[in-house]
Parts: sequence; C-alpha cells; structure tokens
Amino acid sequence: MKISKLFFLFLLSAFTLKAANTAYIQTMNNQGFFESFTFIMILINLLVVAIVVIIILVVKLSKQKTEKVFLGDDEFIKLQEAFKGLKSDYDQIKDENKSLNKHIDQLKDSISELEETNISLLEQKQQLTENENALKDLQKQKEELFAIAIHDIKNPLSAIKGYVQLLEEYDLNAVEQQEIMTNLISSTDKILDLAFEMNRVVIESEREQASIKAGEVSVYDTIKSVCAQNTAYAKKKKVRLVNQASQNTPRVKIAADKLEEVLFNLINNAIKFSPENTIVQIKSFFNNSSVTIEVIDDGKGIAEEDLPKAFTKGGKLTAKPTGDEKSTGLGLWIVKKIVEENFGEVWVKSKLNIGSTFGFKVPISPEDDEE
Repeated sequence: MKISKLFFLFLLSAFTLKAANTAYIQTMNNQGFFESFTFIMILINLLVVAIVVIIILVVKLSKQKTEKVFLGDDEFIKLQEAFKGLKSDYDQIKDENKSLNKHIDQLKDSISELEETNISLLEQKQQLTENENALKDLQKQKEELFAIAIHDIKNPLSAIKGYVQLLEEYDLNAVEQQEIMTNLISSTDKILDLAFEMNRVVIESEREQASIKAGEVSVYDTIKSVCAQNTAYAKKKKVRLVNQASQNTPRVKIAADKLEEVLFNLINNAIKFSPENTIVQIKSFFNNSSVTIEVIDDGKGIAEEDLPKAFTKGGKLTAKPTGDEKSTGLGLWIVKKIVEENFGEVWVKSKLNIGSTFGFKVPISPEDDEE
C-alpha cells in the first residue's frame, strides 16, 4: 500500500515538471523578460520539490527493499529451523521404525517357537490319544481274555464232573476206570493251564504275551480227544456222539488248545441243546488250502431271527438247553473270535425242530499245502 502512494507522488511530480516546462515555453513566446525570470524562479522551486520527492521515493523504496530482504532472511531461518525439526522428527521416526522392525523380528521368532511348540504339543496329544486308545484296546482284550478264561474253566470242570458221574453210576472195568482217570488228569491239567494263562495276563498286561503261540496240530486227534471228554456228558443226556472226521484230515496252523476249545464249545453246545435219543455228528472236509469241520445235531434248531445273534457276545437265543443247563452266551462268541484270529471263518445253518449245523474253516499248515 505504501509503495502505491509513493509511486503516485512520483507520477504527480513528473507531471508537474512536464506542465511547468510547457508553461515556460509558452511564456517565453508571449511575455517579456521580467515575467520570464519570475517564472524561472517558480520553475526552479518546482524542480527542487520534484527532486526532493524523487529522493524521498528512492529512500523509501530502498528501505522497503531492505526490510523485504531482512523479512526473507527471517523466513529462511524459520524454514531452516523447521527443516531441522522435520529432520530430527524423521531421524526419530527412523529409529523408532528400526526398533519396531527389531521387535517384529523378535515377534516372528516367538511365533515360530510357538508354532514349533504347538506342533510338538499336537504330536504329544496325538501320541497320548493313541496310547489311550491302545490302553482301551488292551483293557478290552484283557476283559475278553478273562471272560474266555472263566468260561473255559467250565469245560474241563464239566468233563471232570462227567467222569466222576461215570465212576459213580456205572460198573466199569479196570481199563475203563484207568481211561477215566487219565481223562481226569488231562482235564485237571487244562484247568491249571488256564490258571497260568490268567496269571500271565495279569502280570504282563499284554494280550500277545497272554496268547499261546500258534503251531501245527492234528485235527483228527483233537476231535477224538474232545469227543472223549464229552462222552460222559453225552451218555448222561442219552445223546449219541459220532466222530466221522477223516483220519487223513491235514494238520492246521492253530494253537492246539485253541482248536480244542473251539471243538469243545461246539460239541458241548450240540449235546446241551439236543433232546434224548438223538445224534451229534462231527465231520471234516478239506482241500488244498483249508480244513472244514462241522458239528451236526438233531436238536430243536434256531429260529431264523436268532441266527444273526448266534456268534455275538452274550447273545441269548430262543432255544433252551434240553437238560436245564445254564448258558452264558459266550461259547459261540469265543469260537468265532478264535477262528477269525487264525484267519478262518464260522457259520451256522439251522431249521426249527430239525437241527443245526455249526461249521468253521481254518487254513492248513504250509507243509501240508506243499505236499
């Protein structure tokens, strides 16, 4: 605003000088010397005023320029200070960023450690789960083994009872008495074997260690032995026991006592559910790979709806023993379990009031297969 006013005064002075010059020329042309002198004096005064005004303008402009220069220096200094402040802030942010990056790296390392720990925990959890399942399976197997062992004790005890009854009720000769005594000793040995097996299960807590290693056994000799053990029971119930198994039946790959247990359960069951004056037959068949054994009775038979339950654990069928004997429902389940553990299979065919056929098939021994 000040500059505009000074510039206006400068223009006014220049215009005054121009007007004075024009007036002087006209006066010199129209008036005399005296008037010309007076006019010259006035003109000089005006010129002095114009010069003074010009000087004042120059001084004012120089002062304003100087003030502008100084004002620019202040702003520059302020800008420098602001720049230094920004640079300081930038350096601080840069240091904080480095610290944050370092912290992030530490967090990444911690995350990696946590992930590894988590993986380890998951593996341990999986291992614990597997161990728990293994313990549950082992416990289940132990319970099954105890159920089997307890059930199996009845078999030799029944045989002993039958032999004792024979000694009491029949007048036997020395040879027959000696045979019964031999069978009594054999049945007693079986009870002792079962006791040792149960003790092994308790001590070792492993089913594999409780099981008897499979070997090769003669099917015919085992059938003959089991028939002898059930002879007294069959006579008591007036059931005829007939062994029609072939003497040429190949040996099979199974523990001898397990095969005997299977046959005893099937033959004893057949007698148990047979009425008086009927026949229980034992037959054997074989081919190049397996041996099939069937126990056939003329008993009451099994209802069609009961057939699926025949080999189930604790399965109670509609048919009842003909001599009011007790039945646990475990015998056939044990038969199925043993046969399938030895890579075999079991089945039953039955008709009400006609009879039943229980059969099973197991592989023959490799030596017999090669022959």
